[in-house]
Amino acid sequence: MHGFSTDGIDFSMWEYQHPRFPIDTEACSHKKKRCSAKYLILLSAAFPKVLQILGPFKGGVGDNSILEQSGILEKLKAAGKVCGVYCGFRMNNKELAETLSFPDYMDSKELHQFKSRIRCRQETFNGRMTFFNSLSQVFEYGYDKHKLVVHAVAATIQYQMDFGSPIFSV
Repeated sequence: MHGFSTDGIDFSMWEYQHPRFPIDTEACSHKKKRCSAKYLILLSAAFPKVLQILGPFKGGVGDNSILEQSGILEKLKAAGKVCGVYCGFRMNNKELAETLSFPDYMDSKELHQFKSRIRCRQETFNGRMTFFNSLSQVFEYGYDKHKLVVHAVAATIQYQMDFGSPIFSV
């Protein structure tokens, strides 16, 4: 498998008043049990590099929807690449589903271990994101400023991976 891995990550946000209802259910995340900002982070499978950060999206938006709307799957298909994902990703479009690589018990032992290491590296990166106080606590300043903070933290983690604190190799 040569390509990328992706996973969604949610960060707690201060909930803004919905114009008509007491709660904006689209903004609520099932992971955080509150209003959140959701991002989809793409990492390279070959190198410890952040390739793209998609977001912010409201917490209720599914990872599948973000991946389908982003246009990344079409680019992967055109380039002949695949994206390692966890079992929660499911695509209705069969052509685009071919670009996703799920954990599969029919894989060889080596391929299964490779996919497992890709998922673990993705989760390690996500864990490093939440280590920063600005992202681990409830963010009060809106989606636009939150995006700046997420990109700054990702750049800091990328710098750490490049110089001194690498994520394990796949």
